[in-house]
Amino acid sequence: MQADQHVRYALVLQATLGTMLLASMGFLSGSINWLGAVGGFIWLVLVEATHRLRKLPVGLKLAQFDRVLRYFMATVIVVAGLVMSDWPGWLRIKLVLFAGIIGCGILIRFQLIRHFSLWAEIVSSGSTPDREAALGLIYRKATGVLIVLWALIAAISLLALFKPV
Repeated sequence: MQADQHVRYALVLQATLGTMLLASMGFLSGSINWLGAVGGFIWLVLVEATHRLRKLPVGLKLAQFDRVLRYFMATVIVVAGLVMSDWPGWLRIKLVLFAGIIGCGILIRFQLIRHFSLWAEIVSSGSTPDREAALGLIYRKATGVLIVLWALIAAISLLALFKPV
């Protein structure tokens, strides 16, 4: 789970930097620049606290809050991508694709929860063909989500490079 933290940090930093870039490029109010920086820092603290306290009841509540925050951020980003008609098309598409990345992160987290729950069952009660099959299914689902995530990252990168629309 330590490696998983880097991905969570990267997502928060991308959202923070993206917000600050939108403000510095004039797509958002300049005051959003500071709000994005402060909000991003607070979100990073939340992510770290959630990780460190994940085995305590407060950690579970923090994880739930972080998940809801990600749902909210993905929704805000999609809405911005759909309604900001004065923004360039490539930027609007990037926002919608970025919301997809957030969604992939959420889906991967659900697969990790299933994986660790099943793994604990295997450790405590032993392996069975049904448990092994369930573990394989979790891996296949998670791999599918990761493929979509990387495709979204590639598409965002191409949009940033070529700005076709």
